[in-house]
Amino acid sequence: MLLAYNLFNYAANQFGFSFSVSLEFAISLISFFYIIQRGGLKKVNFRKYRLLLFFLLIILFSFLFRDVGYAGFKLQILLVRTVFIIFVVDLFISSGYRLNINLIIAVGIIISFILIYNSSQYGFQLRTSMLTEETTRSRIVTGVLEDSRTLAFIIALILLSFVRKKLFLIGLAIIGIGLLLTQTRQTVLALILFIVPYFIWQQGKKGNIGKNLLLLGVSLAVLIGLLVYLDVDINTSRLFSIEESGNKFFNVHSRGYLFRWAYGLFVDSPIFGHGFGFTEEAYSYPHNIILEILAELGVIGLIPFVLAIIDRFWVVNDGRIRALIIFTFFLALLTGNIAQNHLFFLALVMDSRYFEFSLAKKKLEV
Repeated sequence: MLLAYNLFNYAANQFGFSFSVSLEFAISLISFFYIIQRGGLKKVNFRKYRLLLFFLLIILFSFLFRDVGYAGFKLQILLVRTVFIIFVVDLFISSGYRLNINLIIAVGIIISFILIYNSSQYGFQLRTSMLTEETTRSRIVTGVLEDSRTLAFIIALILLSFVRKKLFLIGLAIIGIGLLLTQTRQTVLALILFIVPYFIWQQGKKGNIGKNLLLLGVSLAVLIGLLVYLDVDINTSRLFSIEESGNKFFNVHSRGYLFRWAYGLFVDSPIFGHGFGFTEEAYSYPHNIILEILAELGVIGLIPFVLAIIDRFWVVNDGRIRALIIFTFFLALLTGNIAQNHLFFLALVMDSRYFEFSLAKKKLEV
């Protein structure tokens, strides 16, 4: 559900309903009780959560003792869409269940086809998302950033677990089109800077670089061919520039302005910050998770957060996980707020078992 939330919401909207955060929480809660009754809680490695839980405790204290009106909604999204769901996913993984990479790619393809259809309604001239109606709430919970991060994360999973299968190659081409239609420069840049180089190094180490690069070239050629055929207008100035003229929904200034504004808030209250949720209530989240934490929670909040990143990066011995941590952290430095960057927190708790893709349940070795 972390990857398919917008897809579920889009499908529900077609029938006049809404796949709300509350419904997502209800499904996760059922999953939680199911895996608990099967003894899954005993197999979870709680050590990897200790610094993240300490960071969450600081957020809770800020929520309780600082009077910030927006804090309640932001905390709800953080707890439901990040903390609880990721813990449920980890429960299943710890109990021997494994992810289905074919299903994940299929989700990405379905999302991409919807984005292609939505974009076609405007002649492929504008960035697109699966939002059917844009409101303050939907913009925070879902929105174009959710689509782009989801598709970029799926592309990263494909490249980091690459095998010469038709579904992988077709998925890369179609999902690549969907990602470009969102016109979010951060996700494209993050893939180019971190995932693609790691893929090349990984394939070179295995001795498969020649054939696999050729196959990726074919996928890229198909992607470019489809873009030309559809006459898609990709705004390259938007894709490769951080300083944009403004945000059509919130009417805020550029990323650079938001960075400077958030840093100014930190300087005003460096130790404890202005309270969780303050940036959204005052103006807009700064699109940088570090500056957001400094502005809202101060140095007290930043220290356990940074220590949690260092601890997980140091402990994990799988290069693919480290690549995902760097990739998602880079995105968190350029887009979204702490409640929206759930894929970054997912990467922090992942281990090599998340790449043991399977259709069936596997028993853990004792």
